[in-house]
Amino acid sequence: MSIRAVVFDLYGMLTEDLGRDGYDALLRQMAAVLLLSADGFSAAWCQVGRRLTTGGFATLEEGLTHICNVLGTQADAERIEAAVELRVGYIRANLCPRDDAVETLTRLKSLGLKIALISDCGLEVPMLWSETPFAPLVDTALFSSREGLCKPAAVLYLRACERLGVLPEECLYVGDGNGQELSGAKAVGMTAVLIAVPGAVHYDYGRLEAASWQGPRVAALSDLMNLVD
Repeated sequence: MSIRAVVFDLYGMLTEDLGRDGYDALLRQMAAVLLLSADGFSAAWCQVGRRLTTGGFATLEEGLTHICNVLGTQADAERIEAAVELRVGYIRANLCPRDDAVETLTRLKSLGLKIALISDCGLEVPMLWSETPFAPLVDTALFSSREGLCKPAAVLYLRACERLGVLPEECLYVGDGNGQELSGAKAVGMTAVLIAVPGAVHYDYGRLEAASWQGPRVAALSDLMNLVD
């Protein structure tokens, strides 16, 4: 069956991944603004991470207020807003495209292929999405914080197919192997492709699926053209 659509991950795929050093520095800055210990805030942030990425909080302000309450600190509205601005600014700065991302999306679109995005992310990404150069090139974008679940939930991949009007067997799914995303895509019938960019820096300690992946792989987004031509 011929390929009619390509489904992308976001971080580590269309953009560079969030480097651990920069991300940890952000958490320390947010903790300082909120007058919280860096270690306590980081631990609490990790504990509510799944809720932040699956819509468990209506706003980032609500999530930060919850963390302050958990840590026994009364949330100050101005400090909460300052922490939100730090977080949103960091995410905005890290939504810059990889060198070949926009060109590759444009070439795929020129072939008549449909494009989808599935991203495990907080509320900031869908809020900022329209500012990115990806938005006009992506036919449908599924953000975990809006969809209410994360990869590798089968329903996410199937929703993308439904919104594109294609079958899973007609899709390439391209990701860097975080969160069992590749096996999740393969399980619903998509052709899953690992992108393994030499020298890339990742936030997560281990992408076990990437290390053991036996399926198709590319070293750059532009290499995808060889799989769809």
